[in-house]
Amino acid sequence: MDNYIKRCERRREQPKRVFLTFAPVLAESEKSRTGTLNYLVNTLHVVINDEMKKDFEGSDNVTKKSIDYCVDTARAFFEKYSGKLPLGVQISCIRDIGASRDLFGSLRHTLSGYK
Repeated sequence: MDNYIKRCERRREQPKRVFLTFAPVLAESEKSRTGTLNYLVNTLHVVINDEMKKDFEGSDNVTKKSIDYCVDTARAFFEKYSGKLPLGVQISCIRDIGASRDLFGSLRHTLSGYK
């Protein structure tokens, strides 16, 4: 993003809106957690690092843990780029609208102070 911002400044262009897409990980069972993670990685090309995978494996509530990761990532991104880039947020619903609504509420609350 930093390179994109610099390029826009050099060209005297307005940056285009950047959308961040978030999706909660479901985990009613090991099979659903694995299936959701595989879908995120293989279809949506989400990067899930080893630390996150270990956290998910050791968590009693993987869906909440994934929402926490999404909120922390969004907060960090908005802290760094709000005012420098036009930003948007999108929530992807994978199997469970309830988890996606929970994620939406958490992101809405967390990001309400940013432009």
